Amino acid sequence: MSRRNGMAVLAAAVAAFMALPLTAGADFRLGVSLNNGGLNGFYFAVGEYNRVQPRQVVVIKQRGIPDEELAVVFFIASRARVSPDEVIALRLKNRWSWVKIVRNYRISPEVFYVPVDGDIRGGPYGRAYGYYKKHPRDKWSRVKLTDKDIINLVNLRFVSEYHKYKPAEVIKMRESGRSFVVIHEEIRKTAPPNRAPKKPPVAHKGKK
Repeated sequence: MSRRNGMAVLAAAVAAFMALPLTAGADFRLGVSLNNGGLNGFYFAVGEYNRVQPRQVVVIKQRGIPDEELAVVFFIASRARVSPDEVIALRLKNRWSWVKIVRNYRISPEVFYVPVDGDIRGGPYGRAYGYYKKHPRDKWSRVKLTDKDIINLVNLRFVSEYHKYKPAEVIKMRESGRSFVVIHEEIRKTAPPNRAPKKPPVAHKGKK
């Protein structure tokens, strides 16, 4: 499916979703603007990368998960082998931090690491990569990531793998202050047409 067709599918999915009656317990706000192509393209990309329907991404967004934390929901759910709904409940209902949720599922900080060419110093990635570099890999389970680290690392993996883009270049864009929605859209506009996005690796059973 081309990106243009994908956008059409997303628009149709959102429109269909808006027409559906709310089910019991579905506590979320409606009103996604279909005129915002960049934002809708981001939702489609998150869904395609994580092998879920775009409507599911929109629903999660409407329940209160910020745009840049959508990928985090699916990443943790995949690693913990639980449903996204379970992760969302911990985040929104229990008001847990991402760090606490990760610890709850015993997900090692090692899985957040994304290989990058060159040294990463300062900026939103400096602290985490500084630890990864200075300590042997068998000590990475002791890395103390923050919520910001988790959001930045998960989105770095998502954007770089989805677009087949060098992580170091994504990091430079992030360091400039761009949001991941903007980064995604800028890369999308410069990407070769009809380039198939890379799907995320399936987590092996028992490995977190």
